[in-house]
Amino acid sequence: MKILLVNKFHFPKGGADTYYLRLGELLQKNGHEVAHFAMAHPKNLYSAYQKYFVSQADFSQVQWNYSGLKNIVRMIWSREAATKFRKLLLDFKPDVVHVHNIYHQISPSILKECKKKHIPVVMTVHDYNLISPNYGLFSHGQIDESTKKYKYYNAIMRKSVKNSYVASFLAAIRAYIHKYLQIYENMIDLFVAPSQFMKLKLAEYGMDETAITVLPNPVHIPPQPSIKENSVKPYFLFAGRLSEEKGIKQLVEAFKNLSYTLKIAGAGDAVLNQNTENIEFLGFQNKESLEKLAAGARAVIVPSVCYENCPLSILEAYAQATPVIASDIGGIPELVNDGETGYLIPANDTESIKAAAIQLMEMSEEDYEIMKQKSFKKAQEEYTEELHYRRLIDIYNHVK
Repeated sequence: MKILLVNKFHFPKGGADTYYLRLGELLQKNGHEVAHFAMAHPKNLYSAYQKYFVSQADFSQVQWNYSGLKNIVRMIWSREAATKFRKLLLDFKPDVVHVHNIYHQISPSILKECKKKHIPVVMTVHDYNLISPNYGLFSHGQIDESTKKYKYYNAIMRKSVKNSYVASFLAAIRAYIHKYLQIYENMIDLFVAPSQFMKLKLAEYGMDETAITVLPNPVHIPPQPSIKENSVKPYFLFAGRLSEEKGIKQLVEAFKNLSYTLKIAGAGDAVLNQNTENIEFLGFQNKESLEKLAAGARAVIVPSVCYENCPLSILEAYAQATPVIASDIGGIPELVNDGETGYLIPANDTESIKAAAIQLMEMSEEDYEIMKQKSFKKAQEEYTEELHYRRLIDIYNHVK
């Protein structure tokens, strides 16, 4: 099968981009021909199809000049993306197009090109951009669902996009135009939600539930999990973006009054107090380093205060037979068997983070070993790449 994967970034900037890149490798490993379409960027990994990529655009801030106005038009409907994508369709002739995050940098203009050529389109929904200008449903430190249902103007009133009236206004206008034209609803054959929570949230905001199927993210699982070195001082690990919605401030606050070591791997814009002896800030870590860190941790902590979808950090912990401590929010409860593969805790609760960490550290080694085995077994039985591949091929065949 010839499959065209589309995503705005062609490097592992976040979870969606990581999934998109790993999916390409998985499909190729199983004998399929894969092409990519993305935005040109200095950090991009090599692609044989990069000559088709749309030009780079910076949406980090609104600029009131010619370049900025071009970007505003582009986020609604990009003629450049449509033209280059049309050429790629003619040259590659895909059986299926699988899109991921295409908002702003690419736009849904490419979907019309697929429709013209009667090429089926599947879309994995990684965030809430289809239903809200505020794609995280999180602003000003808390869950924000003020735009439900189609009340996009509330994003402007609340400055819920980048804490900016202008950015919120532009995002709301984009949302109204795309919703009025029913672009995604009319041009996507099937939406794939990585969690049941995401599917229900999309339906709650007005999308057709019958057009959405659930397929959790996969994880690469080694034949045997790494053995934790008893001689190494045990530690807890946070791996992810350092931003407010990830609960990183609550996590740091919890460990200030604990004697256990916390290692924080990731980069971001959160302002944190680093003057704490038991907290190590490791910065960005590559895939291999993260696997080693997860393998050596007593537990991986996912203290998010936002509606997470299907966090890879939890699955990657299980793949190393490492339990998790995670917030009971969004799609996370679908991944964690409380008391068996780790602990679910209330979101935004510093004391619960502390209590769960203490409980894991004081657990008998026999009970901890059982928890490790259950974590690894869950990954083996529910989140393997092989299982994900078989279910995804069924989805492709269904829409063809």
